[in-house]
Amino acid sequence: GARHAAPGTGAPGTGSTALEPAAPRALALLRRALARTYADWDRLESGDPYDHTRAELLALFLRSSWYRRRPGRGPLAALPARVRLVLVLRLHEGVPEEQVAALLGLSVDRVRLLCARGVHLVLHPPDPGAAP
Repeated sequence: GARHAAPGTGAPGTGSTALEPAAPRALALLRRALARTYADWDRLESGDPYDHTRAELLALFLRSSWYRRRPGRGPLAALPARVRLVLVLRLHEGVPEEQVAALLGLSVDRVRLLCARGVHLVLHPPDPGAAP
């Protein structure tokens, strides 16, 4: 018979993922974005449901109180939320600068600047004891 992995292990075909304790909020945002994409399925202008879902997820994130909260730890924790978004979209998701600019309502030059600033801050974090 088929072997079943324990829930939360992220094993292929189980429909479950290994989520960190802080991830339920992210999962809730993702579910809402996917539900909106499903509801808009017949009206998708771009024809790409992934792009539509990403735009919905971004809009939900920007409107949520989660956006205003600082993440607890990690290399992105000290960055402003908009810089974190630009870094994730550009470097992790591979979204082109023009698309990030359109999603965030910024100029392409501003996206480049935020990305460069974020990369610099991640690679060269300020000394916590230094004056601002």
